[in-house]
Amino acid sequence: MKKVIVFILALTMIFSASSVSFAADSYAEYFSEEREFVVTDNALDWSTYFFSDEENGYLYSRNVDTEEIKLIYAQNVTEHYLWGENLFCVVNGKNIVKITVTGQNPQTILTTTKDIDQLYVNDDLIFYLMDNAIYRYHIDSKTTDSIVQNDNIYFFYPYSNFVVEWGDGNGEVYRLDLKTRSLVSNSIDEYAFIEEINLNSASSSTASVHGESLPLNAYNSGSYYTKTGDECKPVSEGGCHLAGEICKNNVGTCPNCKDYNGGAQCLGFAHYVYKQIWGVDVDKETDKNTQTYNTSSAPAARAALWGLPSGTHVRVEGPHTDRHSIIIANVTSTGVYFYHANGSGKCKVEYEYLTFDDYRKEYTAILFTYDALHTFRNTYSFDQNTHWNPCSTNGCNGKGNLEYHNFSTVSGIQICDDCNYRTNISINSIESENAKE
Repeated sequence: MKKVIVFILALTMIFSASSVSFAADSYAEYFSEEREFVVTDNALDWSTYFFSDEENGYLYSRNVDTEEIKLIYAQNVTEHYLWGENLFCVVNGKNIVKITVTGQNPQTILTTTKDIDQLYVNDDLIFYLMDNAIYRYHIDSKTTDSIVQNDNIYFFYPYSNFVVEWGDGNGEVYRLDLKTRSLVSNSIDEYAFIEEINLNSASSSTASVHGESLPLNAYNSGSYYTKTGDECKPVSEGGCHLAGEICKNNVGTCPNCKDYNGGAQCLGFAHYVYKQIWGVDVDKETDKNTQTYNTSSAPAARAALWGLPSGTHVRVEGPHTDRHSIIIANVTSTGVYFYHANGSGKCKVEYEYLTFDDYRKEYTAILFTYDALHTFRNTYSFDQNTHWNPCSTNGCNGKGNLEYHNFSTVSGIQICDDCNYRTNISINSIESENAKE
């Protein structure tokens, strides 16, 4: 196991640039007992989400149903968190600004010395990640505590005003309880809320879907879905797009673009791959599943993608694209592999992996799908974190009903109530710690 040196700096006072005097009793009273920290989904409702544009970082809202886009805050917002009717925005990397969900009444809550990477907020606390350290800011007393510092903190998640969990990106997950001053490594996150566990579980470079290996031999990652096999060129060179743009013209208007089943670029490629996997062409109208999904947060992306088996043709949108087609290759406990063309322009083919947190930054909604055609077994397959119903086709990695284990403790052994998977790992939950006291 890689040795990790952790510095616990609990209750160290570090004040922001705007710090003022505070009532010590307020701080002491709040931390006199453990208080649960409830994390919310980062969308106003299932149809409205927030995103920052790539050009200047301005914050917008988008309604999935009406496709209406509204400017919320004309500042460079690098991170945002929704709590109640307010947004807490990291502006220009170092300022946490509170605004209403309509962009009114901006109020600077905290100014830091370095850029903030992640944040979680409730009425009393702001947890944030900055320069490989996790900080806790008590809003009423304007007190900042450095909670933990580590060489590499890949993600973190607060459970209470005392308990935080983080992963180092190398498969190690740690849980710190400031109340008991205990640090536990190799813990399993039973809440399974963000792209959190072990990135090593997402190590497959290929996927087998219904007997077909992805990426296809004819179109490896880095090739081009074009007539010549070369990238599409800009108009100035006899192509069909302006310099710096992705190839986006309709069928028949680009001399080098391949088309298939009435679609070109990403859509034509996704239709082509779907045919190779399932042996049938998609009927673009009758086969369309019009259900939409919000994927603008890591939990929402995980929930949506876990419900879409390998081989599904998915139409998505996000801050960098209006509509884009991808083929789901394999969904893991931490993220998704997908196969697509023209995502980065010029009709280039890519077999790509994104964690759920990175996925939601690129694709914030699923507009519709052409569903996979697996036949799933009634029996379970499983790994140490999840279980699923496997596809009946030998070698196919299609997963149906992918879920985290639902553990109960029997004679000190963790047993999943659904699939009967057993482990001797003890889950260090908040509830079990309280029970010991």
